[in-house]
Amino acid sequence: MNDLHRMSEDVAHHVEWGIRRTKIHTEPFPHAIIDSALPPMIFDHLLKALPAPTSFTSLDRIGFGSVTKYSRRGAQRLSELTDSGPVWMAIELGLSDPAVESALRATFMPFVDAGQMARLRRPLRRELWIDCDLARSSLSPHTDAPSLFVKCIVFLAAAQQDTSIETLLFEPLDPARRTDSLPGDGDYTDSTYVHEDWNNHRIHTRVAFRANRMLTFLRSPQSLHGLGSVAAAAAPRYVLSLHLKYACGS
Repeated sequence: MNDLHRMSEDVAHHVEWGIRRTKIHTEPFPHAIIDSALPPMIFDHLLKALPAPTSFTSLDRIGFGSVTKYSRRGAQRLSELTDSGPVWMAIELGLSDPAVESALRATFMPFVDAGQMARLRRPLRRELWIDCDLARSSLSPHTDAPSLFVKCIVFLAAAQQDTSIETLLFEPLDPARRTDSLPGDGDYTDSTYVHEDWNNHRIHTRVAFRANRMLTFLRSPQSLHGLGSVAAAAAPRYVLSLHLKYACGS
């Protein structure tokens, strides 16, 4: 067994084990917080291989500028980094392992509705990204587009610890009014999806930014999350995200 194969298996087994033993919090929506999400030795190698902020493409240039002010957040697909060292390939292979998807499916299955269940009959698509938030980067309350089944966000590193880099979980001030205002059948569609107004929501939970901590949640009309304005002293803020998405056309 070569080193890359061994590292990727370590990632898959470690992440699967962490997901399967986790406790689900149901408020304000089903989510879990997992510390030491990636194998510690591999995580240490990952931190040493983080790309410079200048190597990222801002999300408004990638094509997400219509939903929020993304000029202060950059992103790279993990596949773009695999030539930079074996750790990135090991992370990509490990997080793409079917065992990780199986663990996420099993963890969130009690909260899946009939519509989601129907879409899960087809294989899911995977996207892996590294995001880099610069000073004043922010994300207003949003649920992600309905093409998403589950998201996993792994906190990597920041210049310093600060409350401004916490991930925020929201609840609407007027849930019924919000539901009535959604353009779909109680939810967005991929084409109508937008980020929402800060003034219509309150912060329910602050997920502290800790290195190698994973936040994972089931996407639903209620999975409102975001990021306040990142303080200059705390930037850059790096996170790794795994998106499990429904098959196209499902």
